[in-house]
Amino acid sequence: MTRNIKKAAIKIAVAAILAFVLIASAFAGNFEHLAEEMKDMGLFRGTDTGFELDRVPNRAEAVIMLIRLLGVEEDALEGDYEHPFTDVPDWADAHVAYAYENGLTTGTAATLFDPRTECSAQMFVTFMLRALGYSDLDGDFTYSDAIDFGKGVGIIDDFLANGPFLRDDMVAVAYLALGTAPNDGEFDTLLDKLVDEGAVPEAAAEPVLKKFALYDELSKVGSELDGEARLAMSATMSMDMGDFGSAQAAIGLIVIAEGDSVMAEIQTTMHMAGQEYVNEYYVADGYVYTIEDSVKQKKAADQADIDVDALINLSNARLIAATPIYAIKSIAKSPEDASTVYTIDLTEGYKSTVVNDVLGLMGDSGFDMAQVNGLDIEFDGLAAYADSDGALEKIKMVMTIKMEMKMEGISLTLPMKATLEIKFLERGEGVIITLPDDLDEYVLVEP
Repeated sequence: MTRNIKKAAIKIAVAAILAFVLIASAFAGNFEHLAEEMKDMGLFRGTDTGFELDRVPNRAEAVIMLIRLLGVEEDALEGDYEHPFTDVPDWADAHVAYAYENGLTTGTAATLFDPRTECSAQMFVTFMLRALGYSDLDGDFTYSDAIDFGKGVGIIDDFLANGPFLRDDMVAVAYLALGTAPNDGEFDTLLDKLVDEGAVPEAAAEPVLKKFALYDELSKVGSELDGEARLAMSATMSMDMGDFGSAQAAIGLIVIAEGDSVMAEIQTTMHMAGQEYVNEYYVADGYVYTIEDSVKQKKAADQADIDVDALINLSNARLIAATPIYAIKSIAKSPEDASTVYTIDLTEGYKSTVVNDVLGLMGDSGFDMAQVNGLDIEFDGLAAYADSDGALEKIKMVMTIKMEMKMEGISLTLPMKATLEIKFLERGEGVIITLPDDLDEYVLVEP
């Protein structure tokens, strides 16, 4: 059984390394932390039953958010504004009146506003663009292209735009708008403007503005890799597996990608129970070539143990430093020797997706997922290191992994306290791959 556990540990190590350096394309949204931050600034108050983030927002709620992010809620509540609608509830009456008199919204009929009609992503993004000073009346954008225009401005992405638009997503879009510069160019962020105008107390905004500033710095770390098609990196993982002993895994990875074409050289080394296990992989000409236990085989890339699409994404540097801010609970910055360290705490939704990514990558690599009853990953530390020039040096993670498995008819728990360190060694034209001369001798394995 020890050999099977060794194989399982290798698969987990390889999958975890790939999963953590790739940006998840989607994850379970859970933005309660953003709702709390916005509540502290007086910009989001929820209902008498809580934030209700798991339901669709309505038109009245969207107008209230618009008024608050315009910084005019006090004026709306204290002013003598009117509207012709007979169906607006008292709690939204002043906000709708201000929006109506200032040309920010209209009704669905002469005397109807339809306050409880569902608010779509398109509608809410339109409101947030107006809060940022963009005008669909003046031709900055049109309602029909509001989503695409909003993506260009940076207040929505594919994840938030696709699927049902919930109050959870509404909070995330509003938060992104707060961190975006208004169209007039006078302020770095909309939140700076609201503080300057007295709509948000400076003390309440300070931690959020600091988070925005650190996120901007973090986003620039590794930005020189964007679109890079040549990348050499190494990764190491040490694992304490309790009663099953300890293990150390190392991966050397070189990727060269041009469009959908990819060439790669991967070597994994696992030290466990006094033994060393080495696997070699080469990706070229649409095939993945492997050497495992001295057996040389090749498979078509779409049938292979290595996820070639993941390698293409990796070569294009979709790094954790580009994680969207709504997936981050907090960022801290500190010096360490000659480096600057950014320590990141991710949301539970993002963590859940990493678990799913690891499971998916293990399945793609040929692991028998029928043996897996459950997987839990807890981050004990996640940090990005930048050198004195602001270039990404490495990503370091400390995590606790617990996998419930059934092997050879026996149920067991495979615990791992793992430290993962990924170093970015070289990029650009200096990165080369030398393929073995005997690739034509590898035996084709049919699916």
